[in-house]
Amino acid sequence: MMLEIAHREQEGIEVVDLKGRLTFGQEDLDFRNERDRLTRAGGVRRLKPWHIAILMAARLAAVVEVFKSDHDAINSSFPDREVQRY
Repeated sequence: MMLEIAHREQEGIEVVDLKGRLTFGQEDLDFRNERDRLTRAGGVRRLKPWHIAILMAARLAAVVEVFKSDHDAINSSFPDREVQRY
């Protein structure tokens, strides 16, 4: 299955859902392009557990904020809310 990248909004925050395989090749390039676009637009904070495992293995967690849930990632955009990070 090719990587599908879907966007949704929650509490005014853009959430990106990835579905499919995130492998080296076109999927990796698509993911990087989307990540770069989001970074320029205001930051990347939202990933699913299996993506977190990939980031940890690739040691990218040092450059990407990783949260336990969508809710925590959204809360990170509001200074008065509590956030749990990995």
